[in-house]
Amino acid sequence: MSDNNKTKIEFEESSGNIFADLGIEYADELFARAQLGFHVTNILKEKGLKLQEIAKLLGMAQPDVSHLMNGHFSRFTTDKLLDFFRRLDKKVTIRACSHKRGEPYQEIGLAPMSSKPQSEMMEYKSSIEAYFKEHPPANIKEAMVKIEDLTGIPQ
Repeated sequence: MSDNNKTKIEFEESSGNIFADLGIEYADELFARAQLGFHVTNILKEKGLKLQEIAKLLGMAQPDVSHLMNGHFSRFTTDKLLDFFRRLDKKVTIRACSHKRGEPYQEIGLAPMSSKPQSEMMEYKSSIEAYFKEHPPANIKEAMVKIEDLTGIPQ
């Protein structure tokens, strides 16, 4: 295909919060829930539990576990997601600090576990960050697939 026949694709850079980019009401709340849910599901996947075991551990019905594991985090309140961390024996710390222009208002991260070795993913950190800076993912699932492509580490 010659340069004359190429279609120019229009795009705009993401703010980092897909819900805000789409103009969805309560975008910060939805984004926080997505981040919390993402970390909860990762912890559960690491444990290798069956849906029935997860349901018992988290005190919820099995269909709700399916929603959680399939990334339907908007079905759960922030309080409920925080309660999952308690049930998983994880400490949650909330820290307030000054907001700088261009930063998201809410950031959620999982602290490294002191008893576990550092993730093999860390060696790919700079290349993953560089890729996503140039090509922001549309959603968490897209990001997870791309991270697996970039690292070869199954998610």
